[in-house]
Amino acid sequence: MKRILYTMSFCSIAVIGAACMDATVEDTDTNIWEQEATETYSYDGTIYDFLDQEDNEFDVTFHSMLTLLNYDDDSFHHFSELKSRLSDVSEESTLLAIPDACFDAAFKSVNIYRERNNLTTEGALTLEKLFIPRFVQRENPESTEKNPLPPITVTFDYKEDLDSILCRYVLPGICDTHILEAAGGDSTINTIRYNYRMRLSYKRMPASGFVGAGVKDLTYYDINNTLQMDKWDMSKVKWMDIHTLNGVIHIMNPGHEFSFEEFTHRFKNYGYEK
Repeated sequence: MKRILYTMSFCSIAVIGAACMDATVEDTDTNIWEQEATETYSYDGTIYDFLDQEDNEFDVTFHSMLTLLNYDDDSFHHFSELKSRLSDVSEESTLLAIPDACFDAAFKSVNIYRERNNLTTEGALTLEKLFIPRFVQRENPESTEKNPLPPITVTFDYKEDLDSILCRYVLPGICDTHILEAAGGDSTINTIRYNYRMRLSYKRMPASGFVGAGVKDLTYYDINNTLQMDKWDMSKVKWMDIHTLNGVIHIMNPGHEFSFEEFTHRFKNYGYEK
């Protein structure tokens, strides 16, 4: 296993070119990983290499995320294109890495819903089942002689849905806690694809009576395309500032549900599409 080394960062900090929001968000999640305020880590490999190693010092695995990144066929290349970027030392990225436990939480939620609503003739939903080819459903709405209605066609491509969710965890450029601190603690950044806005919020907790002298606290928000903070979905980052050859990695808290609890809404009707 490539060794992750403890390091201290004294480099100059450039603020990323992302719009910052003035609103202050009160964090209610007290499950904060106690990472010292000065800690950063170096990994002698790319972002993809870090995910692909057999074990790491953070005791989490990324098999589900790798299953997505390693998927490729003649009709769908988005995942492989993302893998190429995370493997390329010439392109810098910030990855909010998603442990397997986050995927497990998402599939648990959707399968509970499907079981309660008698949608399980296809069996439990798995990641591999969502790789089915794009297909079209044709419906004939009720029409009358006075009000003739044409057939309705709906296209389903679950791989595109998965890609749009996965890309919410990949940001262009480097955004570590030092850069966030220089930007005032909060930055709203467009994702690597789809121009979807996410928000990173960083602060240091108090320690020994000194404000901002304690452990790091990093929160990741899906702001749902709104400035109304009560409609934002948030999750804590458990470990942050893992610097690689082509960017930086923050590891999501394993209690986070992949997709910010959107998974059930997107995939609950698999096999019963309407």
